Amino acid sequence: MTDTKVDRPLKKGEVFVKPAGTYLKAISVGGWDRLMETYRNIMEYAKENGIEFTGYSYEEGLNELVARGEEEYVTQIMIRVKERKKTNEETGSV
Repeated sequence: MTDTKVDRPLKKGEVFVKPAGTYLKAISVGGWDRLMETYRNIMEYAKENGIEFTGYSYEEGLNELVARGEEEYVTQIMIRVKERKKTNEETGSV
């Protein structure tokens, strides 16, 4: 993520801080029309792996200032994953 310097105090509601946690990340290459396919793949992967989401998804353009055309856009998608309790087998407990 990029940092943005703000030269004045921010008022309540002017800024949103992404909550801490574990996020599933995916990369979409191409124009905005490719994002839906990437989201479908994310949802399919989550279903197959028992992953549940919470909160919002976040999209960040990684190269929009240097891409020569939308087919070169690289967008990172991040969705917060619901924490699940580990089983005794996963923790090594009996």
